Amino acid sequence: MNTVSCSALLLSVLMAACANGDGDGSGFPDSGVNSPDADNRPNVDAGPRLVRMFVHTDTTLYLIDDQNFALTEIGPFNAPDGDRMTDLAITPNGEIYTLSNKALYHVNRDTAQATLIGPVAGTANVGMTFLVDGTLLATDKTGGVRKIDPETGAVTELGEFGSGYATAGDLVAVADGRMFAISDKGPMGNEADNNVLITIDPETGAFVQSIGQIGWGRVFGSAVANNRVYAFTDEGYVVEINPVNGVGTQRAYYESIKFWGAGVTPTAAID
Repeated sequence: MNTVSCSALLLSVLMAACANGDGDGSGFPDSGVNSPDADNRPNVDAGPRLVRMFVHTDTTLYLIDDQNFALTEIGPFNAPDGDRMTDLAITPNGEIYTLSNKALYHVNRDTAQATLIGPVAGTANVGMTFLVDGTLLATDKTGGVRKIDPETGAVTELGEFGSGYATAGDLVAVADGRMFAISDKGPMGNEADNNVLITIDPETGAFVQSIGQIGWGRVFGSAVANNRVYAFTDEGYVVEINPVNGVGTQRAYYESIKFWGAGVTPTAAID
């Protein structure tokens, strides 16, 4: 191929990349380019803005900034019969689902309007997360773990935490396959007031490892960003948790907010 042809080919490739917002040739849109998949891209080291954490009360959905932890209200769920949401989960491509004690909902991420999918078996369903393969898992207050069909709400029981642990209020899975939970029971005896970060086997629902107590109780929601686990309590605290030792650090406090759940796409990573 002659020099003119090579130059022309190179110019056309660069123009195509810029037209797609990929001026650096990375294969992904440049930072700041509006991409519908920007929040869910795995294995891209482009800073913490790739992850969007959602949190909620029993009735209202919020987006929380992962740098200054400011809340942006999206809107009320308007669930039928005043149903109260106990947790949310986000698919690998950014769809939002919520769970009440008795039912599964799909939620419009722009308006927060909840649409009933179907009833969910079990009692006191309080936490759920999607895995990277699109599997939806949920847990109840006793530490029971079940798979939920996101199209129907049908349940397949997997197992339970065991080893004396139970669910404070959430599960959160990350890109490497690990699944974190926060327990309000355990061998120390004070876990109700000092919840403990643990890991759970996503295949069996069984306890794997105790990472450490976080210093806060009543954690009803959890998410991942910035190589950290974030805990949200029903007393309004936002706590950043070191995933190596479980130590928690307060990042924000909302006196008038009772967090009942939180979530993030399972393509979020912890190195």
